[in-house]
Amino acid sequence: MKKMLARPVAVRFLNKDTLKTNVDRVIGMEGIVAEEISNLAGTGKVSLGGNTWTARTESEGGIIPKETVVEVLRVEGVKLIVKGKEKEGGNET
Repeated sequence: MKKMLARPVAVRFLNKDTLKTNVDRVIGMEGIVAEEISNLAGTGKVSLGGNTWTARTESEGGIIPKETVVEVLRVEGVKLIVKGKEKEGGNET
């Protein structure tokens, strides 16, 4: 009986090697805006790795148009926080 009770506790403390979740893996990745991102309107979707995520910009009143390449900065809840990638000429979208 003692073994059955001690095992879950031991496993919890001995399994300290954790793998990154899928959410952690998207940080730094590039995606394509599938629906215009507007923080004020509360809209925006990004296609990333075959999945569609809800997205917002890093700036308060930012808008990123559809078909723009973006980089994932962080994840807040179930939303990606993104910024437009710079074009070849150095202008950010």
